[in-house]
Amino acid sequence: MKKILSISFLLLITVLYSCKKQDKNGFLSNNLKYTSANQTANIGLVLWSSGAMLTDESTKPMEFSIAAIRKSDGSSAEFLREVKVNTYSWTGIYSDGDTKMEEIDVKRTPVVRPALDINPVNGSLIIYPEVRDPLKFPEGNYVVDILAKNPAGEVVLKNAINIKVVYQLKNPAFWRLGSGGGVDGSVTSLDVKFTRLQPTGGKLIVRYFKKGSDVPINPKEFYGFEYKGQAGFTDGFKDFRTLGAGNPLKMTTLTDRIELDVKYPIPYVAGKLIRIDELNDTSIFGSSMNYWLDFTIVEDGVWQMDIILGND
Repeated sequence: MKKILSISFLLLITVLYSCKKQDKNGFLSNNLKYTSANQTANIGLVLWSSGAMLTDESTKPMEFSIAAIRKSDGSSAEFLREVKVNTYSWTGIYSDGDTKMEEIDVKRTPVVRPALDINPVNGSLIIYPEVRDPLKFPEGNYVVDILAKNPAGEVVLKNAINIKVVYQLKNPAFWRLGSGGGVDGSVTSLDVKFTRLQPTGGKLIVRYFKKGSDVPINPKEFYGFEYKGQAGFTDGFKDFRTLGAGNPLKMTTLTDRIELDVKYPIPYVAGKLIRIDELNDTSIFGSSMNYWLDFTIVEDGVWQMDIILGND
């Protein structure tokens, strides 16, 4: 009986030792991993993050770096190391209450970073919202090896994560129906068409149409839904008078369009969307209607935004 207990004890010690790499400087676990080893990165609109590496009580401080990048077929994807983007390093916390561009700029510093980056402290992989060129950073599956270090030593985590890269924003202008369907009342469908009339400049032209008609609706027929005081909104009426911090610089409402002088991107912080929520009583479809949408335009130019309302 004593012999059996002794053998069991030795086996337990062996198992425990095999799970840990220890020396006088601390402990480096053999069980470092991400919460999920297979993740989808929807990029081009918002910042993507893998989440921090789970370190299994390894001695701090930890230091992480990218050891290798491959495609799912095993071929090299080291070219991604050379893909850089202009982004921002934030020193303060962004707030929806920031009403001026200067209030945002004081909280961040322009930096150039690798398109596929890593937080060296916690191991979180990052793809920035400014990554929008599928020729430089193609869609597909990428396998990443991670080098982890601490006072106890270092280890290369082979196949630490598989990332499926999909572009959410393939064009510099994007829109989506607002949560809850985007239409109510007598309007039953909503579509938006963006046209880049010129590649440079800072202007946005907004037009409204009934579906199937090429005659613009007078923009003065619409008025914004008031969000002021509601959770998450601080800028009042959600129409084209409020396009985030500092925008528009100028707004002119004509009988067939709205002309806005703006500073792109809209909104001013990449990865965010602007909500437009407008109503009309009876003059368009004979009874009250409401539509709401979220949009962003991330590159300079003279842009035309056609809002098409259906009453099917």
